[in-house]
Amino acid sequence: MPINSPDVFNPVGDATITGGGGGGDISIKEEGVELTSAVTSIDFTGKGSTASNSGTEVTVNSPARVVMTNFSFFDGTARNVYIPVVGETEVTTIQRYTKFIMPFSGTVKSIQLNSAVTQVNGTGNIKFTVFKVTSGTSSTTSSLEVVTVAGVVPFTTMTFNFTSNSFNKGDTLAFYLEGNGTDTMNGAFGTLYFEVNS
Repeated sequence: MPINSPDVFNPVGDATITGGGGGGDISIKEEGVELTSAVTSIDFTGKGSTASNSGTEVTVNSPARVVMTNFSFFDGTARNVYIPVVGETEVTTIQRYTKFIMPFSGTVKSIQLNSAVTQVNGTGNIKFTVFKVTSGTSSTTSSLEVVTVAGVVPFTTMTFNFTSNSFNKGDTLAFYLEGNGTDTMNGAFGTLYFEVNS
């Protein structure tokens, strides 16, 4: 799966380091492997990482690791479609080119979508469903989350923010776009954003 990630972070999560108050040496480990057992200084580096202290307590924060991939298609009819991973052929049923095999565990954070045309009747909403696919057909899926936004305005980016889904490494996902039979998606393009857990 093509992943474009101009800003990929390598997080260590939130960590709190509390002063030893005159106790023994502190051991520093990297995933269980000891680096040193007699620390005199700790320097946190890496893009986006921050460290702050309150008295003798130090808190380190590293941002989430986010990756993205782009998609595009040309749907000239008012219908509901699965967006393609490869090429620009959207379809009404799950096919090999509308499935993503996830190379990591994580969550779908958002989908941004832009279209060159307006709604047919100017009133409908647009909905994205994230599906986990257990075989090759649309009848063998489970919905992970659904998000709805107001309908299409030409050349304006719509953002679908997701908050309650999760997937595992190796899971297959598909993304289903619904216009409630009122919208065309001519010249559509967008971006999928994922947050990586492991």
